[in-house]
Amino acid sequence: MRIIGLNSTRSHDELKRPNKTDRTNEGERGHSHLVFDRLRPAPPHGSSLGGIYTPMDEPITVSFRWTAKEMLLAQQLHMRYSKQGRKLRRIFMGCGILFVLLGIVGFVQQHNFFSSALPFFLLATVFLAMPLFIRRAVLKMYSQKPDRDMLVTYEISPDRLATRSDVASSDMVWRIILRAHRVPEGFLLYPTDRMFHWLPIHGFRDSAEVERFALLAKLKAQQYDHAN
Repeated sequence: MRIIGLNSTRSHDELKRPNKTDRTNEGERGHSHLVFDRLRPAPPHGSSLGGIYTPMDEPITVSFRWTAKEMLLAQQLHMRYSKQGRKLRRIFMGCGILFVLLGIVGFVQQHNFFSSALPFFLLATVFLAMPLFIRRAVLKMYSQKPDRDMLVTYEISPDRLATRSDVASSDMVWRIILRAHRVPEGFLLYPTDRMFHWLPIHGFRDSAEVERFALLAKLKAQQYDHAN
């Protein structure tokens, strides 16, 4: 009679019956997984993970009526805050003051107002009154716009900016926006140095949407400026 491995093996019944130690170890492993699952940090609020939809992915809607007053305000802010606008204002103001001084000097030297001072004063008037001429040109341009006094709506997402009205619509990607400029009255978006899109503050749904757009513009535009 042969006896092989009597002390190193368990009977068939013992193998089928679970060991108390094994059950204890399995319970400890299950408890440890539960603990680690509880300790695992949750994803930050408003972040995009994979294909999960988050509030940051919801389009931002800006709607306003494109009135003459709105267009004049946008043009005024462009002249005040843009590099090109500031440059033109300095040129107009500098030339106006220069011609006034030349007119005064000519009158003092020759004592003849019409021949020595009046031409310079007329030129000074033209340059100093340039904002009035620009205003008139903007109003003329507005009268020729097909979407004048219509509701304009922008829908902005992390990828695109779409605009529509009753007569036209357009769609553009963020990478063409060279500069985004935030001013107290709204946002100026520049695809070129001379062309801009105007998004007034009153067109946003609430202040939270304004801040969401400001953060998006800061991330997406090639340059972002904030005028206090």
